[in-house]
Parts: sequence; structure tokens; C-alpha cells
Amino acid sequence: MSEAMFFKKCPKIHFDPEVVRAAQLPLLSRDAQWKKMTDGIRNRKMTQLMQETEVGLQEQKQLQQKIRQLKTMKKQLTQEILEHSHTLNQNGNDFSNIQQMDIKRDTLRKTSEELESAYGRLEALPDRLEDVNLQLLEETASAVCRQMLESDAQNQKLDQQIRELRDKLNQLREEKEQVTERLETWYSFLHHLVGPKEMEKLDSQIAFQPQPDQQKQVKK
Repeated sequence: MSEAMFFKKCPKIHFDPEVVRAAQLPLLSRDAQWKKMTDGIRNRKMTQLMQETEVGLQEQKQLQQKIRQLKTMKKQLTQEILEHSHTLNQNGNDFSNIQQMDIKRDTLRKTSEELESAYGRLEALPDRLEDVNLQLLEETASAVCRQMLESDAQNQKLDQQIRELRDKLNQLREEKEQVTERLETWYSFLHHLVGPKEMEKLDSQIAFQPQPDQQKQVKK
């Protein structure tokens, strides 16, 4: 295990925005791999940042639709003003046409201002989304860091349990060797006392099955 895994406290994580921008980081809340890896570890802050991203994307969609509508309206108003102007040139200063043209001009001015405002808000959105995405990246890194700390602690605990089991296994092997040695000694002793024929009878009576090595040893 690398030394980096033994840190005790997750440091405050910040990333250079320029470096992240150069790396062309995708929108994390829409990234399938990000969703898969953060499933179950997302905290309240991450959820909030995800919601902010979705709000920004929805606003972007609405602004794009509104700009299309305003551009169509502006084009239509401009055409109507030109028509009124042509009518005035043909029929003279008709009060009704002048009034209609003034209304159209005022509406065109307001439409142009609204269109300019919508463009400004739309142009500002990418930077806003990028900032939220960077915050989500940093929050993700912190959450993953905490998971690494927990996993490292669990890993060390498992290593300790494995060492203890290995020691226990070695101890059991030693005990088995000692017990086996005693069995061989007692079996050889009885074999020496009663002989092979009587020993076979004794084997059946005590239901003791000597190991192959033991049988070879006592038959010598």
C-alpha cells in the first residue's frame, strides 16, 4: 500500500479553474460515470450543486427559446414599421398611421432591450455553470477522499485480522503436529506390546485409523 493511503485527515481540496477548464471537464451531474461512482456517497452539498446545474441548464434552454421568439418579433415589428412609413409617404401625415407607427417603434425598442438582456444572461450562463461544476468537482473529490480514508481504515483492520488468523493457523498447525506425534508414539508403543495381529483387533475396537506413515513405521 502506498504511503499516500495513510493520511489521517482529508485536506481541503481546491482546483485551479484554468487547469480544469483546459481539461474540458464535462458537466458532472450529466456524466454517467460520475453518477455511477458517486451513487451512495453524495452529500447535501453535492445534491444542491446538481440542482443548481439543472436550473442553469433549464434557464439556458428557456433563454435560447426566448431569444428566437424575440428575434422573430423584432423582425416582424421592423417590417410593420417600414410598411407604416411607406403608407405615410403615400397618404401623408395620417394621424392614425403615425400613432400606430409610434406604438410599433416603442414596442420595437422594448423588444430590442429585452433581446439584449436575454443575450447578456445567456452569455453569462456558461461561466456560472462552469463555476458550479468546479464546486461539484471539489466536493466530489472531498467525498471520494473520505471514502478512501474509510476504506483504508477498513483495509488495515482486515490486514490485522488476516495476520491474527495466520498466527492462529500456525499455532493450530503446531498443535496438530504435537498431537500427531503423540498419536504415533502411543500407537508404536501399543504395537510393540501386543504385536501386529492383536493390534489389528485393537484398531477395530477403538475405531482408530492410523495415518499411512504410522502404519509403515510400525510395520518396520
